Order: sequence, then structure tokens, then C-alpha cells
Amino acid sequence: MSAFDEYRRSVSKAREWFDTNHASVLESTNLIQRGYRELARCIQVGRDADDKTHVSLLPFVMIMERQSFVALDTIASRQAYQSWLILRPAVESALIIGKWLDSFDNYTIWNNRHDNPKAYRQEYSGDKLQSKILPRSKDIQKSLKTINDLFVHPNPQYYMRHISQNPEPDGIVTINLSFFDDDAFHYASILAMVHLLVCIQDSLASALVTKFENIELTPDGYGLGNFEIQNREAARLAAEDGQLSLIIDDIGLWHLASDA
Repeated sequence: MSAFDEYRRSVSKAREWFDTNHASVLESTNLIQRGYRELARCIQVGRDADDKTHVSLLPFVMIMERQSFVALDTIASRQAYQSWLILRPAVESALIIGKWLDSFDNYTIWNNRHDNPKAYRQEYSGDKLQSKILPRSKDIQKSLKTINDLFVHPNPQYYMRHISQNPEPDGIVTINLSFFDDDAFHYASILAMVHLLVCIQDSLASALVTKFENIELTPDGYGLGNFEIQNREAARLAAEDGQLSLIIDDIGLWHLASDA
């Protein structure tokens, strides 16, 4: 068996373990799917104060849904370090939606990014990704920044995250790099990712209601409160680890949870 074949077999075993031990996460994907369907409906029928539609936002929601499901599928193989990379475009898409809802001029800057990269960098980098209309915009931007810090670059935390060293006889040291997450990091990432996604959906729904004068949210469109009630204690325990607190709070935004 080649090393690649062995890796693929290990991925299959990891997925079987996930399906057995995290059935509730699979149920949460239904909640997330309903949220995206509700956001899409609002954009399809919504009209602003000038009776204009904003259907150009719809592809962003579709991108968010795709990236979310692929990221969650990757978590099922106990490779959350890859899941955060995959989810990154979804988080940034939400922030861009907020920018466009603030002012359509931001669309022009985005669309002309190659012709005028300086204007694009000034308006779409760092804190400038925050918007007035999107609730929790500052926190969502911080989540994106932390994903960049922890999972995009091979900095010291990335370097050490899956490394183990084992002393052998004769002074030899074996260095191992795991392809799969340990239980604590994996579980913290699950709690953080699902909470982040539902939190972003909740924020986008509020922004769309503010922008559009003719829409109301259906009762089951999103369910941030129920998800927090079911998982708050687990998130609190995971966040007691200093490193995992970055995953739980700075990325997953659990510090915003009601009664936290």
C-alpha cells in the first residue's frame, strides 16, 4: 500500500468515527441550510427604499453555502485545519455583502480591483472590511483575521500544532506530523465553525431586514439561540484551554453568546 492509499484509508476511518460520535453536527447542517435558503429568499424578493433589488448579492450567499458544506465535510475527516481554509471565502463574502449594502460604490471598487488595486486595498483590507449595516461586523472581521493568522501561514502555532516528538534509544528523536486533529482541537473547531456560520447568517438576516422594506423573516430561518443553549457548556469548557479559546471565541464568536 502506498502512503497515499494509506492516507485515504485513514480518512475513511476518520469519517466513520465522526458519523458515530458527532451525529448532532450532521443535524446542525439542516439548520445551516435553512439559514442560507432564507437569506436567498430575502435577496430574491427584497427591495430597498428606492424600490431597487440587490440580486448581485445572491452569488455570495451561494458561495457561502458551498464553502460551508465543503468545510463541514472536511471536518468530518478530522482535518479542521483544512476546514478553516475552505471556510475563509464564506466569512469574507459575508463582510463584502455588508460593504455593498452600506454603499454600492463599494461594488465599483471591488469590480475594478485589478485596474485600481490601491483603492481596493484601502477599502477591503483589515478593519475597512467592517460595515455599518452588518451587526457583529467587527467580530466577523476579527474572525477572518484570526483564521488568516492561525491557518493560512506556517507561523509557530501552525508549525507546532500537529507535531509530536518521541525520544528513542541512543539519543535519537522521532518527529511525527499528524494528518488528523486531536480530540480537543477537533471538537473546539466543530463548535466554533457551526456557531460562526449561524452567527453570520443571523447578522446577514438582520442587515437584509434593515435594507429591504418589504421582507420579513420566516420563524425557522435561523436558530442561533437554540444552538447556543444546546452547546454553551461544551464551548465554555473548550475555551478554558488558552489555545483553543482562540478557536472558540476569536473565530467561533462564542463570546457573543447570550448569557455567556
